[in-house]
Amino acid sequence: MTGNSERSGWRGTRLPPLPGRSARSRLWIGSSLVLVALLLGFLALVPLNFLHRIADRVDVTGTVKEGYGMNLDNETAFEIDDGEFGFWKVDYEIDGTPHTGLMRGSFSSGQTVEVSVPGDGSIYSFLSLADPVWVKILSWLSALAAVAALVIGVMCLVTGARQASRQAQARANAQIAASMGIPLREIEARQARPKRRAGRTPPPDATPQWQKSRTDTSPADPKASEMFHRPYDL
Repeated sequence: MTGNSERSGWRGTRLPPLPGRSARSRLWIGSSLVLVALLLGFLALVPLNFLHRIADRVDVTGTVKEGYGMNLDNETAFEIDDGEFGFWKVDYEIDGTPHTGLMRGSFSSGQTVEVSVPGDGSIYSFLSLADPVWVKILSWLSALAAVAALVIGVMCLVTGARQASRQAQARANAQIAASMGIPLREIEARQARPKRRAGRTPPPDATPQWQKSRTDTSPADPKASEMFHRPYDL
């Protein structure tokens, strides 16, 4: 009893109204929201490093050691001075376990920095500077706003396209009714009738009435029946 009441209550609930009333306005609003969602998603992923929020990374304090540069001509590494751009070795600890990683940028030996490191201390993942708290909050807000804008935009596009299709069908029906002199209600009633699906089996007695009467009234051929029952009489 409770399940039936819950299902009936769920069916009776309506979704919140979408922005825009006409089909054109909903299509325009939907496309704009999808574009805004893409921009917010790019902002959250690239500048705000939202992937660091959901990845297995932690923020720790590290100490910069020596730095290295890369010679592309002979593919060799060489040490660089403080303040130069390159790959710097950083020592850090996770739960008391020492780890070492590489971080790209301009640093100095002995410098203490807050870094974002992989949770397992893997040396195959580059380190990066830890993001401030406001960047983390802004990245979450941007990601959630992008998802909300994308969902509402897609719903507006779908409902707008359906509304535009219904309006186009109504205009076509009005033109057909005016040109052929058929009542508009009759045209709409014909379109509302359920169409027969392809592949469905016909009813068991689908023989037309004229063919049925012709089959019933046709006399039997005695010679044919005798030939069928007594083939040895040949």
